Amino acid sequence: MTTYLGLDVHAKKTVFMAQDEDGKMLYRGDIMTSRKGFEELFRKLGGELGIKVGLESGTQAFWASEELADLGFQPYVINAGEVRAKSRRPNQKSDSRDAFDICDGLRRDLYVSRIYVPSKKVRRLRKLIQQRRFYVRGMTANVSSTKSIFRGEGIRANDTLGTAVAWKEFISGCPDPFFRKLVKMHFRIWKQLSEEVRRLDKQVKELAIKCFGGVYDRMQTIPGVGPVVAATFLSVIADPARFEQSGQVISYLGLSPSTWDSGDRVRHGPITKRGSSEGRSMLVESAQQSCRPAHPLHPYFTRVMAKHNYNKAMVCVAQRLARIMWRMWIEGEDFNVEKLNIVPIKHEKKVKKHWKIAKAG
Repeated sequence: MTTYLGLDVHAKKTVFMAQDEDGKMLYRGDIMTSRKGFEELFRKLGGELGIKVGLESGTQAFWASEELADLGFQPYVINAGEVRAKSRRPNQKSDSRDAFDICDGLRRDLYVSRIYVPSKKVRRLRKLIQQRRFYVRGMTANVSSTKSIFRGEGIRANDTLGTAVAWKEFISGCPDPFFRKLVKMHFRIWKQLSEEVRRLDKQVKELAIKCFGGVYDRMQTIPGVGPVVAATFLSVIADPARFEQSGQVISYLGLSPSTWDSGDRVRHGPITKRGSSEGRSMLVESAQQSCRPAHPLHPYFTRVMAKHNYNKAMVCVAQRLARIMWRMWIEGEDFNVEKLNIVPIKHEKKVKKHWKIAKAG
């Protein structure tokens, strides 16, 4: 007899529902959301190995699925949006009904969007990258707040404030002691955050090497792809074999354009922005390097830029960059500029002028 189990996991309590292969209710109830609670559930179900367990995607999903697999269950993390869309009574939500819908849908094989669960090391790498992003945003917020203080007084601050030396020069040039005190406060916070970012950069590098080995260094052979961009892409994709072609990688990262195809009308809109925002933003940041004429992806940037605008050109370059990185990962090769369908040309700097200012007199 095959047993199916549905879990509605929350921070404190988990509601469960169990059915057999014919849909007969076997068990129902709730347990504590902890390792001990899952062990209690395992004993309640008779210690049967390989029981199929369904649970919604969410904050608790990854670690819960890992604990369940360790106990002998067969967990499936299902997209929460699909669970809600296929529920029998979407306007009558309750924990027990959600557990029943998950269990019954798993038994009838209704769900198609099952979430990939990465390893614990990859999840920790993702957490480090998210934390680093949080601190970087804090640094940017302090720079913006400092410049806002001076703009409010009619003083224009042109410094980028990207280094400690720039901050100290900025503070020394501040004439008013009141505002100088405020800027020093922002500088102390910025300095502390920058130190944390440096520590996280080191941890990200060490963990990325442990998770992906030489692939991490291979990704950095692409011009404009640094340690953080490489680690972010690898942690988001985690396993390249789960994608059959590069177009699926683009869709997974949310870089593919949205489409409305109905009747005789086909309309393309902005990118879907599904999936990891970290991976998407890092690829777009790396794509900024294609503005430089010496960059190998510069011809693709200029071709799109001539027809559309800067933002669309950046997205197109980010798409191509994702395709290249996935293909390098699959084939186990370093970056090869000869595969980009481009040829080198002789660099000549020419300036054409049709008018000039006439000399006085």
